[in-house]
Amino acid sequence: MNDLPSSYVPATFQTPDGEDAVAPKQLLVFLRSLIQKSAANGDNPVHDRPSWVTMISGLADQVYGHFPYFTSIKQGTTNERITLTHVSLDVLDHVSHQSRPIWYDGEDLVKKLFVRLLALCVSAESWLDATNASLADHLDPTTLYSKATNILVHILCQLLASPFRRETSQRIMAHSLLWDVLGLAQDILSTSQDEFPLDIWIYSEPHLRRAPTNKVDTPVGCFHIDDASNSF
Repeated sequence: MNDLPSSYVPATFQTPDGEDAVAPKQLLVFLRSLIQKSAANGDNPVHDRPSWVTMISGLADQVYGHFPYFTSIKQGTTNERITLTHVSLDVLDHVSHQSRPIWYDGEDLVKKLFVRLLALCVSAESWLDATNASLADHLDPTTLYSKATNILVHILCQLLASPFRRETSQRIMAHSLLWDVLGLAQDILSTSQDEFPLDIWIYSEPHLRRAPTNKVDTPVGCFHIDDASNSF
């Protein structure tokens, strides 16, 4: 994969919601160009790691972490968001299959991706019944769940196996993430339905907190990383 100079990182990821933020259409063109270059260059290693980390971290915060739960009102009005999420996941999928992924020895990025992708899986699952056979793949919300799930599983497998076989800290982190989410799932399943929606904090105590009552479009909850959150 070609190096990614800092000047090629969209302003969206440098100054979120700032004056220099690029339009979604510009962002889509940029991301698709990265995928084409990646396909052309095969498994060449990423050398400009800091710029790629900045971009993937930005996609995690601004795309993966903001996919809405399904409602009849949102159906047919979120095509741009669906397409952007598909293409952003394609970029992450390409990067994740590098011989030395950009999150190698990057605990903070792994933890962020884990929470953001988990939140995307939860919200995307609510779209599984919103089928429309006439939709192209990049407009089909029902395939986002499997795409996000496959990438999340692949990242965990990388941490648990090659090329991290000799990296004990990577395996420990992966085991810790899995135990954390299993415990979280048990807590959610034992929570009274009246307590939903929830604010969900994987990395801090308490893990579950009752969300503000105005989050009517959030049937399950919002996933948080420290002071940042995935709010749908």
